[in-house]
Amino acid sequence: MDGYSKDQYTGERGKEISSYDWQMLQMKYEENRIARREKSLDADMKDLVEYVKWVTNDLGVLRDRVRIAEKIISDLR
Repeated sequence: MDGYSKDQYTGERGKEISSYDWQMLQMKYEENRIARREKSLDADMKDLVEYVKWVTNDLGVLRDRVRIAEKIISDLR
């Protein structure tokens, strides 16, 4: 408390505490924002996995059709 009165010292510490509290509130807000974003990305990832499964299945059907068509073409020759 060198050079500070009791009120000045208390005021400085109060400012530090307020600053710390503000920083904690900002961090909590960012944490919540990131958690919401992560949840959204997880949902998007699940949708993407389902889409890839659908495309893979559809490609399998098309591959089978191509093989059948190639067989028919080779039989006609």
